[in-house]
This record gives sequence, structure tokens and C-alpha cells, in this order.
Amino acid sequence: MIDLTAFLFPLLFKLPQMVIIGFCLYYWSKRQSIDGILMTIGSVIIFAVSVFTTFAPQFLFNTDTDYVTIMMYVSGIGGIGSIAFAVGFGIMIASVLKEKRNTALDDVAGV
Repeated sequence: MIDLTAFLFPLLFKLPQMVIIGFCLYYWSKRQSIDGILMTIGSVIIFAVSVFTTFAPQFLFNTDTDYVTIMMYVSGIGGIGSIAFAVGFGIMIASVLKEKRNTALDDVAGV
């Protein structure tokens, strides 16, 4: 039987990732743009990989599966999630800077 505290305690360290997912979902709901989609998908993938790597050893320990190969694929999926988040974040930064520049130019032009 699995000890409940040993099972739930690692989830405490996942709270910051859950907060980031919440912020990404909020941003996506407000902007409805590709950067919000990429950041949300990336953060969800990263969270899923993190949860899997936390609990997989407990469940795969007594099986005859190749743990190293499984973790190699899971790490690759996590890398894809990280890239998706980074691209979305970069697009968001670029769009914010573009909006700021346009606002500053409008202020200078007196519009």
C-alpha cells in the first residue's frame, strides 16, 4: 500500500508549475492568440512530464520495463514542451514590446 503522505508531498513542489499553468490559461483566455496557446500547451506538457518523472519510479520499479528508455522519451517530450513555452513567451514579449513602441510613437505624434 502506498503511503499517502509520500504520495502527496511531491505534489507540494508542483504548486508553482500549477500556478504558471493558471497564469497561462488566464492569459490565453484574455488574448486568444498563438502565444497564449503555445505557453499553455508548453506548461501543461512540462507539468505532466514533471508529475510522471516524480511518480514513475514508484510504479515502474517492480516491472520489467526499460526505465531508461521510457525516461529518454519522456525527457524528449518535456523538451518539446519547454520549446513550445519558450517560443510562446518570446512571441508574447515581442508583441508587448511592439505595442509599447506603437503607443510611444502615438504619444510623440500627438494622436
